[in-house]
Amino acid sequence: MRRFDLATGRQIGRDFELPDEFYPPPRGEAPRSRSLESLTVTESGTYLYTGSEGPLIRDADVHGRHQVRIQRLRGRPGGDYVPDKQFAYQTEEGHYLSDLIAVDDTRLLALERGYLRGLGNGIRVYVVDVADAVDVSDIDALDEGTADALLHKQSKPLLDLQKCPSGGVTSDEPQSNPILQNVEGMALGPEWKDGEHKGARPLYLVADNNGRKAQSARLYSLAVDLRR
Repeated sequence: MRRFDLATGRQIGRDFELPDEFYPPPRGEAPRSRSLESLTVTESGTYLYTGSEGPLIRDADVHGRHQVRIQRLRGRPGGDYVPDKQFAYQTEEGHYLSDLIAVDDTRLLALERGYLRGLGNGIRVYVVDVADAVDVSDIDALDEGTADALLHKQSKPLLDLQKCPSGGVTSDEPQSNPILQNVEGMALGPEWKDGEHKGARPLYLVADNNGRKAQSARLYSLAVDLRR
């Protein structure tokens, strides 16, 4: 994890160290192509959050629901960030953790992405809060026995893209809703101060077509209400 100066393209300072388990073998236990997939910084600049897309080799999936680790780093804007706490997050069945957005110092939006051949994608966004969460840094393996350590996740997602109107969009591959694609990134805009969506915030999603003709690179703009 590195910081760069956009004006010069040069790296600023040293690499931020991460716990060994997030590196691929033999150093760590990150599975191939399922390692760290997300990065977000809080508005205060106090914390960075990054999450593993899939479970570490030593961690489990519980009936198809992956138990993944979210690493928090603490620091200050312009300075170094060091590992702080680690949290356990359980995805829905067949889904992986694709991205995170920090709403504030403790609240996160978690983007889950799944895919089943012949059925298509599942794309959901959940709100989670780490304020009173268990630090799992010293828990050797996440499995059924560590359920009490999991982050609390709202039972109803903030967003389920499958339930959004299709708007006349078509798809060249099977999807339960033609607007669904391989969504892997998201960004959050500032709160609207007036108009139809006053009080809500724009949530932007981006889909990766994986270089395949049947898939589409697509951008989405949605309104979400994150007021407590």
